[in-house]
Amino acid sequence: MDRFEARLFSAQLRQDLPELDLHGLYPNEAIDKIEPFLFVHAANNESTLKIIYGAGTGRLRAAVIDYLQRHPLVVTLHDQGTNAFIFFD
Repeated sequence: MDRFEARLFSAQLRQDLPELDLHGLYPNEAIDKIEPFLFVHAANNESTLKIIYGAGTGRLRAAVIDYLQRHPLVVTLHDQGTNAFIFFD
């Protein structure tokens, strides 16, 4: 198991991981909620976050993943189909 796999496994087990649930939002509404979520937790020195977007039609997932892949705070992103784990370092 490499370092990333170990971090991902640890994140999946954590019950206290900060998470943002975006179910039921339109993509533009979700993006508006992601930005402050990322900055607050980065300022609090959190290194791992979880964002939940669900399955649905895939439009929300695509918009969220695209946004996170381009965000300067996000170092690593792991898309799990209905949610994503974000690593800052």
